[in-house]
Order: sequence, then C-alpha cells, then structure tokens
Amino acid sequence: MRSDATARRYAEALLANIPDPPTLDSVQGELAAIAALYVESGDLRNYLFDPSVTAEHRRQLLETVFGGKIQPVLMHFLDLLLHKHRFKHLANIAQAFDELVEERRGQARVEVLTAVALAEDQADRLKRTLDGVVGKDCILQTSIDPSIIGGAVAVRGDMVFDGSVRTQLAELRKQLMDAPL
Repeated sequence: MRSDATARRYAEALLANIPDPPTLDSVQGELAAIAALYVESGDLRNYLFDPSVTAEHRRQLLETVFGGKIQPVLMHFLDLLLHKHRFKHLANIAQAFDELVEERRGQARVEVLTAVALAEDQADRLKRTLDGVVGKDCILQTSIDPSIIGGAVAVRGDMVFDGSVRTQLAELRKQLMDAPL
C-alpha cells in the first residue's frame, strides 16, 4: 500500500473518532506539534525504531512525554501507530489529517506567489476573489518571487490562476512576434 494511502486511511480513522469541534481543534494542533517533534528529533526516531527497545518501553516513552498533555483520543491513536508499526508515517498522517479537517470545514489551501508582500487589504481582496472562484473558504499560503514582476499566481491542486506581469509580458511578446508586418 502506498504511504499516502496509508496516511489517509489512518487520518480518516482518527477523524472518525473525534467527538466534537473543540476536541478536533486540539487534536489537530497537538498532532501537528508531535509530527514536527518526530521529524526534528533523530533521537526520538532512533529510540522508536531501535530493535533492542521493547514495545512496552516505546509505549512508556510516549506516556511519559505526552500522557496527560494531549487529548486521550490522540494518545490512543499514537499507541495504535506503535502497535501497528505505522509510526514512521506520522508526518504524512498529520498532513492528511489537516487536509481532511479542511475538507470537513469547507476550506481549501491555495498557494499564492507574488512579486512583493501583499498588504492586508490586498490579501483580503485576493482571498475573497479566490473564495468565489474555488467555491470554498481559501487559506492562502503566500510566498514571494520577484521574477514574476507583479500581479499574482495562485495554485490549488492542478488549477493555476496566473495573473502575473511576467506571463502577460510573455503573451504580449508572443502576439507581437506572431503579428504580420
């Protein structure tokens, strides 16, 4: 089974076991933090996958580090990942979980590339426009690339909305080159 399919299946199982929105918000934040810790800490990964460490010692480590500090449903989930030898998928599961939560909330991530940082009012207008086009509440992830000269490029999945000056200049150049003299 592909890792992405495994991650999505486990993320769906976790989501199905969360009873209410406040718990969902807590679990989402806690899972993201634990996944980041897992990715950053080579010592934690080494300990969890060391063949000389017993399954019980692994569980005790998780209980010591996270017990009473995270939602019980998440603690049970981490224990399940250990038991099923799926802890190596934790970062992908956290990402899949975020995507599922966004779907449930009617949200969509959109990557926006601009030549300069957007002012707050510009970002708000762009968000409202993208909300209407995409049909969901868009979460903008902005980055800066001076090579686009001006305007913006918005990407969601395989949809690209290119309103950059670079593209407009390239199109104008093409039209001028194709024009009869």
